Amino acid sequence: MASIPEASASYTIPTTSYETALCVLPPAEQCDHIDSLRELYDKAYGRWPAHVNIVYPFVAPDQLSQAQQQIQAQFQRNLGSYTSQHVRLESAGLFRQRNNSTAILQESRDSSEGTLTDLRSLALAALGHAPKPHNFHLTVGQTEDNSMASLEFLIAKVRLLPSLNFEVGSLAILVRERTSGQQSANRMRLWGTIDVRPAPNTSTVSNSEYWLKDLPASAIDNMPEEEENEVSDPTTTFDRIVQPGRTFSFDSLSGNWLKETEFSLIHSRPASLVVSSYNVLFDSEFPPARDRDPLLISTLLSDSARADVVILQEMSDQFLSSLLDNTEIRTLYPFTSHGPPSQADIGPLPSMRNVVIISKWPFRWNLVPFHRRHKGAVVAVFDTILSRHSIVVAGIHLTCGLTDGSVAAKKVQVHNLLNTGAIGLRAVRGCELALIGVVERDKACSANAMFHSSVFPR
Repeated sequence: MASIPEASASYTIPTTSYETALCVLPPAEQCDHIDSLRELYDKAYGRWPAHVNIVYPFVAPDQLSQAQQQIQAQFQRNLGSYTSQHVRLESAGLFRQRNNSTAILQESRDSSEGTLTDLRSLALAALGHAPKPHNFHLTVGQTEDNSMASLEFLIAKVRLLPSLNFEVGSLAILVRERTSGQQSANRMRLWGTIDVRPAPNTSTVSNSEYWLKDLPASAIDNMPEEEENEVSDPTTTFDRIVQPGRTFSFDSLSGNWLKETEFSLIHSRPASLVVSSYNVLFDSEFPPARDRDPLLISTLLSDSARADVVILQEMSDQFLSSLLDNTEIRTLYPFTSHGPPSQADIGPLPSMRNVVIISKWPFRWNLVPFHRRHKGAVVAVFDTILSRHSIVVAGIHLTCGLTDGSVAAKKVQVHNLLNTGAIGLRAVRGCELALIGVVERDKACSANAMFHSSVFPR
């Protein structure tokens, strides 16, 4: 691209307002894995979209129209219709703060694209300012503290994210919406866009403000205005909306785990159904010990432990990758609720300790989140085993311990699941809970279904 022109604005507009931002928004369909982490770790989730700031702070809200016109004219003068505006975010990084750190996704150091730098320089020149260096990044989340275990844990999650690879078609102008009253909070709304290059196959900003979430009563605007990551109070209860999951099946031709889209009927139906539940025990700080992995896999493959459906608690990214990379496991259990994070196009598990279901039979599933972050039930529905009914299996990892508080937490978690859909109890062992039910297929076969009849003996 030609050299960036000197400040050539109609007139200079200050860029000192934290009420607005000029951003690149990656395609929403590429942000599923990122947002699954942001929901748990980024304090700005639900208020800011996944984004890369081009100019922030930006201009005062009453000067947005003039700034939009000047930047748009600058782009039209200096960006050719067929100039590639390609961005690839693939490198994990950390910003250190006093009490914690922010994990980010950014361009690699050897990237020669320069798209983000060019867009920022042109935008600043249009507003009457000289180009300034900037660290372009997409925030994924914040660590709990600056301990080595906390830092390594979150950065390891970011490294497992599939890279973001897209063409920039337009920039988003975001403006802060402030609310007052009992549920006071603030969030970034889409004010408008600036076309970068109106060519086909480019990522343009959708009019849908998909990132905005319902604000809980405890979401209080208690952060300094210069903080980019607008947050809710740390005690905010977690959203309990049922979330659809994605089942993976192993494809022997490609050697990869692929997202399952439709399930064929089983011609030879089993005379029995065996469901096993295991806690594989993640009992150390990050990184987890790996010496038990071969023994755990060997146990799952032993004749005495063979099952049709296996519910696994306290699963880590590392162990799930080892498990699903095992040839015998892939043959015996070709369906899984979560793919191996080591596969390039599959993101990491959301938490440090996760519930995963592997199975001989295809299934669909929902996640039923509880009030506490990182706690929830994986509810799997098997539509193809029985001719007229669906089998439902739910796996939960309850709060550990037998103190009054722990017992009360277990009770609340079970009630949360039962209130989502009445499920007949199959087994309770310590902190693990496996639930099985059968439902007529012409009724709602989901986490909201009513279940009856529960035992399939071997």
